Amino acid sequence: WLPRIKKFLIHISAVFLKKTLNDTSDYAKPTQNLYRKVTLALSTRVAVVTISLALFLPMLGVPQQDLSLQTWAQRLSKHYDLAHEFIGLSPNLNQTDIFFDAVQDLISFYQDRTYCPYRLHGFPEHWMVGGREVFIPGQSELQSVHPVSARSIMFIEED
Repeated sequence: WLPRIKKFLIHISAVFLKKTLNDTSDYAKPTQNLYRKVTLALSTRVAVVTISLALFLPMLGVPQQDLSLQTWAQRLSKHYDLAHEFIGLSPNLNQTDIFFDAVQDLISFYQDRTYCPYRLHGFPEHWMVGGREVFIPGQSELQSVHPVSARSIMFIEED
């Protein structure tokens, strides 16, 4: 095993000292071949990965637009339904803050952005459930100034 270690050390020293290009000794030829094979293998793999990324990355569907408004519409709708269901199942409850907390999260999410929702519709705060009036606060929390330009208005609906 000693000759193998010696040969390995000579190969490594030849690669690091760059003697493989000029040296024609018995140990230099296998080192040159090994160096060429490793270089070819690595450069081929890098090329394949680069071409693959260039071809397939656009197919992954990287979002081109901000979908946060649609996501918030879905989230608010689910929280409102949950609050309505919760009050319906609790006969001694007349108010819940489940929807209100979701609206507060929405307001804080858009606080540092250049755009934001300015009004909510379709989430009535007062309901009659089982002959009693219940209150689900939240819709009146988001009442901002109407945008100046009509082009700035975008309607998001959630079924």
